[in-house]
Amino acid sequence: MKKFGLLLIAITLSMSVHAQYQKQWRISQGYDFRFQPGFFAMNISGEYFPIHYLSVSPSVSVYLPATGKATGVNLDARYYLTEKKYQWYASSGYGYYKRVFELSENPPVNLHIFNVGTGLQWKLLDQLGLNPEIQRQFGQRSTWTVKLGVVYFIN
Repeated sequence: MKKFGLLLIAITLSMSVHAQYQKQWRISQGYDFRFQPGFFAMNISGEYFPIHYLSVSPSVSVYLPATGKATGVNLDARYYLTEKKYQWYASSGYGYYKRVFELSENPPVNLHIFNVGTGLQWKLLDQLGLNPEIQRQFGQRSTWTVKLGVVYFIN
């Protein structure tokens, strides 16, 4: 009887969810705050689902330090844990960060980082949502990054 009840619950849940489907595309524009050093950034990212629940998300961030230029490029894999209006995910990926100093003898900074994080795709409308995310970055300078973006669900 216990197995029948669990089977009934599993069937009910599977009929009530809407999956992230293969070949789905998303694009987002957002803002990052990176700790150590504390930089604010603007970013743009895309997301593609090669298979159900698993996506690839490349992004480019332009940081705004007081002097010089700083950019970051990430390639993350996301695995979606929930569906419907609130879509929680876990992410992992690789990033490259570069900073060039102005009017200084400091050499350019080039960092390779690996990151793990979690985030949420919150659907506000059929085609529009919010994407808060937090990442822990590991590498030559380990740091935290907090992101907030606006997501457009293409298909």
